[in-house]
Amino acid sequence: MQEERITFSIAAEHQADLLARLVLLFHRLNVGIHGLSMVRKRDSATMHLGVTVDVEEGHGRRLEAHLYKLIHVRSVRIGRE
Repeated sequence: MQEERITFSIAAEHQADLLARLVLLFHRLNVGIHGLSMVRKRDSATMHLGVTVDVEEGHGRRLEAHLYKLIHVRSVRIGRE
């Protein structure tokens, strides 16, 4: 099956363990992370993360569902490259 590169744009509550939980999730699902960015405005309770991965075609929605199960995640958007 062919792979596609997708980027998840995640908005979440600012919590110290969120990044570790995110990386552990992709590790457990055996999905390599190609790019990772994190932005939090000063004094904001929300942080924004961008995660770029290569996955088999059609598996983006499955990963999106897993991301919503992470504690503190408010929204997830998928962008395809």
